[in-house]
Amino acid sequence: MYERPHFTAKDSWEVGAQIFREAPLALLVSELDGQCEVGHAPLAYDSARRCLIGHFAGQNPQVAHVRAGAKLTAVFTAANSYVSPSWMAKPDVPTWNYATAYAHGAFVPACDFETAKRLLQFQSDQMEQHFNAEAPWMFTIPDRDPVATVMQGIQVFEIRIETLKAKLKMGQNLDASNFQAVTDQLLKVSPETAAWMRKARL
Repeated sequence: MYERPHFTAKDSWEVGAQIFREAPLALLVSELDGQCEVGHAPLAYDSARRCLIGHFAGQNPQVAHVRAGAKLTAVFTAANSYVSPSWMAKPDVPTWNYATAYAHGAFVPACDFETAKRLLQFQSDQMEQHFNAEAPWMFTIPDRDPVATVMQGIQVFEIRIETLKAKLKMGQNLDASNFQAVTDQLLKVSPETAAWMRKARL
């Protein structure tokens, strides 16, 4: 990851956790013996164990790739937006503001049904709490439940995070007048990005 002091998060674990919760769909990149595989998967973050929990379709070629020893890098992108020079009190150049986190670590497959069930329960509960808190779906696997059938065709896994870097490119290098002007405009077109700008400036 290209790092600049202005934009590197002071506490990557704290900021990364916020990004994981806000934008759980990750780009997963693995590389082994010069071969690269990429894919997407929603991941839940277990802060107590510092690991990410998710699952692939069993036929996904990335499963064989990581089972052969490739490590995974999960790239998360939260709020982001184009920034126009016309928004600035003192016009500069076009840019893009974004919040992102890069988590790198070992792929650990769930090797038995009970482990897979426990991890999927954790992932489901976290997603329901975030996106569907008013009427959460309850994860259950009784006999002949369709969830049980689905589980036969997926690979549940953890990524045990070894390194985590978070980057907030949110205009911290702007002077006060331009920072305020851009924030005001982003409140209209991307309020989530405006909120991250304010967090990054603290």
